[in-house]
Amino acid sequence: MEDNKSKRNLFQEKYRIPSARLSGWDYRKSACYFVTICTNNMIPAFGSVLKGKMNLNDLGMFANDSIDGINKKKEQVKILNHMVMPNHIHLLLYLINNTDSIKSNRFGPLLKNSLSSLINHFKGRITKYANEKKVLWPGWYERFHDHIVRSEASYRKINQYISENPMNWRTDRYFRK
Repeated sequence: MEDNKSKRNLFQEKYRIPSARLSGWDYRKSACYFVTICTNNMIPAFGSVLKGKMNLNDLGMFANDSIDGINKKKEQVKILNHMVMPNHIHLLLYLINNTDSIKSNRFGPLLKNSLSSLINHFKGRITKYANEKKVLWPGWYERFHDHIVRSEASYRKINQYISENPMNWRTDRYFRK
């Protein structure tokens, strides 16, 4: 007989790690979020950092343009700052939402206008482009990291970290040789 802990970690008959999302938080809620999306195995896919400046390759430029396009196409989100790095992307965004509608997909419920649906759409757009252009790349790490920004001081620190990420690349936790 399985214990309750095992049952909580069972998903489609496979064990998985617990959710990284904040328990009890509605990720459709209007709030400021800091998000980091990584490539699979942290393999560089978007360009390289040279002399403290990010030099985007074709896929990196498409990712950057796609982020810029979010502000033009999505009313419920405002990108405040972002940086495409060799093996990850940072987003500082504000989600503007007042919805209760639910959208499901085959992997489970995906809440419409939620942070997860936004990241899912973005990752899918980049993947589709890479596949169409036959770009050899590692794909995405299946999860993403998020942090709910709750103070002005935290916002300023995160905003500065994102902007200075290329200058500090060699000491960054995501840096790989």
